[in-house]
Amino acid sequence: MTRRFFIFLLVFVAVGIAMITMLTGNQNVSKAQAQYTLTITPIGPNQTTIDNIKTGLMNNAAVKQGLKGQSRILSFELLDRIENGDSLPPDRWRAYIYSYGNKRAFLTEGNFTDSNITVTTVSGQLDFTSAEEFDDATSVVSSDPKFSGAFRAGSVRAYPPMPPTSADPQGKGDRIVNVGILGGSINQIVGVDMNTRKLVYYKNNAPTTAIATPSSCGIPGAGQATTARGTAGQFEVVVTDGTTEIWRMVVIRPSASSGTRASGVELRNVDYRSKRMLGRAHVPILNVLYDGNRCGPYRDWQWQEGMFTANGTDVATGVRQCTSVPQSFLQTNNDTGNFRGAAFYVEPATGELTIMSEMEAGWYRYISEWHLFNNGTLQPRFGFGGVFNSCICNTHNHHAYFRLDFDIAGTSPNVVSGPALRSWPNPIATELKIIRQGTIDDRLLIKNPATGDTVMLTPALTDGIADSYAVGDMWVLRGKGTSELDDGYNSTGGSGTFAQLDNFVNSESVSGQDIVVWYRGGFRHIFNDGDAAPHYVGPEISVVQW
Repeated sequence: MTRRFFIFLLVFVAVGIAMITMLTGNQNVSKAQAQYTLTITPIGPNQTTIDNIKTGLMNNAAVKQGLKGQSRILSFELLDRIENGDSLPPDRWRAYIYSYGNKRAFLTEGNFTDSNITVTTVSGQLDFTSAEEFDDATSVVSSDPKFSGAFRAGSVRAYPPMPPTSADPQGKGDRIVNVGILGGSINQIVGVDMNTRKLVYYKNNAPTTAIATPSSCGIPGAGQATTARGTAGQFEVVVTDGTTEIWRMVVIRPSASSGTRASGVELRNVDYRSKRMLGRAHVPILNVLYDGNRCGPYRDWQWQEGMFTANGTDVATGVRQCTSVPQSFLQTNNDTGNFRGAAFYVEPATGELTIMSEMEAGWYRYISEWHLFNNGTLQPRFGFGGVFNSCICNTHNHHAYFRLDFDIAGTSPNVVSGPALRSWPNPIATELKIIRQGTIDDRLLIKNPATGDTVMLTPALTDGIADSYAVGDMWVLRGKGTSELDDGYNSTGGSGTFAQLDNFVNSESVSGQDIVVWYRGGFRHIFNDGDAAPHYVGPEISVVQW
């Protein structure tokens, strides 16, 4: 009996331990799945406020005085506000207006608190369009006898080409907006003279910096609606592990991002475990060069948000908290989607935060992503793709220039050094440009010597080494607050499409200062039928001491 009781007791204990282990394991899984919390709070002017400003702008007496005939807002921007090193919600705005009646562009600026507006005449044409203007130009094309039948039959569709505008070939200063026409045997880019409402035809069916031939590459463009520049788009984002704050930052969607031609998904005031890591992180310069200049070169814009797949709940217009990892053009190999703006997802088990948006510039599709991990690692990523057109069949090189304003435990003192030393001083004393060697020795350390807090910037070995057009791979510069955010170039084409960052290297001290590192990621795109693999560039920022 004693032996049987002992065996029974052993079995009972074993089963009990197994049940406790199973229950504990389930509880641990549940805890791991529930411990990370994402909170997104809209900040700054809302869309109603912005729309009211735009409506009032066109009725403002000082503005109306300069307008003649049809006029429209082509761009609306929210302006930076930095105080004591922190980015604050914008209180000022800037808008570009074009008046077709007198063939003039106007720059207007004001604030959200009163009706005072400044108006300045802009010399030359504006080298960008709005969705409203493009749709107007498309209506002219679809009504023209040469194309109206094909449009009515649905055998062709219009698409935004590169470049978006062209100079008036007649030299009259008329505004020429380009429209691509694609379908059946037609692949052609025509200009629309917005002043005369007549078509402008190009030799070889395309402007000199583009191609439109029967030979085209890429998946079909969906033609879904895009977001114009100047929307409500700033959000405070917090990731917590239980009661512990892991990340806190301000995230800005592309249509509200800063810079001459915007800068994708923009991060500001990035704190890791309640300590500042970055004052600002974004991609203010984006360009592409074709072999033999078959097309372009182009300096692209990053405010025009396109559709991608993001399943979840909208926190506000243009921001979605996802229940699964959002997927862009590069994951789905499809140009359709169910959302445009900034999508957020936190992996429940690991706390990895993914922030994603997709942008359009003509036939290009660009993906702006940020991945932040609970160990302090941050991975900026920028992806490249394109929909059906003739240019991308030709080999070309994409370049994305990340601007990383490091504020390690505060804007200063910060210092930069290279672990492998190589040919630059250690620590780096004055501003300089770096050409990478394509090895692990290209890493940089950014440190606050007063606190010892240190991060490492590690280039991706696949991000390439600069040629003469790319200019450089990394620049270590002294931060200038709201200046030197980009090189100020504001044209899709022309001789200045290369990144003019060397102008910022002028022997200023970077020892114990606010440090800005520019990082170029390059991708050589050789198109082929199996070209479905995602193409991303970007470095890794990891914590060395915190």
